[in-house]
Amino acid sequence: MNRPIFFVNVDIGKGLAGIESSAMLRSVMFNDYLNINAIYLTNYYNSQLHKNKKQYQNSGRMSSAMKVFNMYDFFQETTSADYEDRHVFPAKLAAHRKVPVSNSNDMRFFTKEGDFYAYCKCSDDGAIEHVNYFEDNQIIRREVFDCRGFLSRSELFSFSADGSKITNEIYYRQDGTVALHKRCLISGSDISIQSIYLTDKLGHIITRFLSDEDMLDFWVDALVKTHSNAIFIGDRNKEYYSSLKKTKNESIKIIPIIHSVHTCDGKNIMEAETNHFFRPVLDDPANQDAIIVFTDEQRQDIASRYGEANYHIIPHSHSPVAYNTPFAERKRMKVVYLARYSSEKNHSYALEIFKKVLETMPNAELHLYGFGDEENFIKNYVKENGLSENVFVNPFESDVNKIYQESVLSILTSTCEAFCLSVMESLFNGCPVIALDIKYGPSAMIQDGKSGFLINHDDDFEDNFANKIIEVLTDDELNESFVNYAATSMDAYTHSAVAQRWQKLIKSF
Repeated sequence: MNRPIFFVNVDIGKGLAGIESSAMLRSVMFNDYLNINAIYLTNYYNSQLHKNKKQYQNSGRMSSAMKVFNMYDFFQETTSADYEDRHVFPAKLAAHRKVPVSNSNDMRFFTKEGDFYAYCKCSDDGAIEHVNYFEDNQIIRREVFDCRGFLSRSELFSFSADGSKITNEIYYRQDGTVALHKRCLISGSDISIQSIYLTDKLGHIITRFLSDEDMLDFWVDALVKTHSNAIFIGDRNKEYYSSLKKTKNESIKIIPIIHSVHTCDGKNIMEAETNHFFRPVLDDPANQDAIIVFTDEQRQDIASRYGEANYHIIPHSHSPVAYNTPFAERKRMKVVYLARYSSEKNHSYALEIFKKVLETMPNAELHLYGFGDEENFIKNYVKENGLSENVFVNPFESDVNKIYQESVLSILTSTCEAFCLSVMESLFNGCPVIALDIKYGPSAMIQDGKSGFLINHDDDFEDNFANKIIEVLTDDELNESFVNYAATSMDAYTHSAVAQRWQKLIKSF
């Protein structure tokens, strides 16, 4: 198939949200079963983008054939720059005294007079990610180094009398010439862009943008001009939908994916406000080229409220697991919850539930894995409630198969999903799941009483949830039967099965 296909995303971080994880798994399925090498789009600036990409490809989570196109790479003319493990050391630091920072690879530099001159932020392998320069102990400049081995961005800071901060961001080509000049005003957490200039290698202004959205419009228009019959599969619709629609090219196809509950209240699907991430799509569903949902239940709910359209039910998929650890070799008391540390994942529910479990089973363990804004809150809750010997807050882990293979149970306390990738990954690895019976996803995968339990989200859900965990952990025969059944229950979600649905959709255009 010669038609280019783009997966529309925003970033590839060191940690992954479910949306990015599902897009990467889809890239493997497209490559292995459809012979399609899709292109992964990102529009965020990330100096470590290509290092992260390489790590996910090396782990097998992302197709090794997948290319990544980034908006800033486009403007900086570095799309073709290959990733190599290059370490850069700014020559200007050599004349200053270096003081290592304890418990990290970071470094501080001081002048001969003893003044604080610079702080180097380094990665785990010792490479410099950025350098902050100081005058009178106040930051005046930051230099950011691309993981491919060149100075990528400089940020120049000045401060006004009211405490607001003005930054000039300079983005460089690989040869050191200026590609973009962005001027921003920062007041507290508010950032307002004053202007963005795109310049040629001689410093002549090519065009001026008034916002990041203008830059995105320009980039998307360039993509469409060079890939005039492309298919854009929208993982992140909010960021790109408007730009894609502005191109007015009837040859391209735009396929939004509904990655979450489509309303702000999952318990009031017919009347609650539409989720702002999907509002542009659902305001006019009949005029979309196609809309992807993960379950028939959500398709019916969307159609009932917003009208019929070209809906396609195409869930996440996963490679069959070559080996499932027998129950006898798993860690008998290990319960896991893999999710971003964010409010919608309701880790507070999980912790309250596990407190109840520990009243009956003081040797049970809950291992949390993730990243996000709620991490410190979770750690403080564990410490303040005396749970440190039983509840462990871990960073994001890319090898999720290993975690599930050594565990006897996983849980899900989120109340806002569309399918939940972690439930699928857990079951594929023979790790049964106890989850709240929410819209949407858990009931499509978990067979209640066979591969886990579904808990009604009512007034007594915490007690009921805790009792089911205790039931599984105290009944070896039941737990073993769940482990043995879980992996065999997921045939409908293998890459080979789901690839047929994608193939049918793509051939329809």
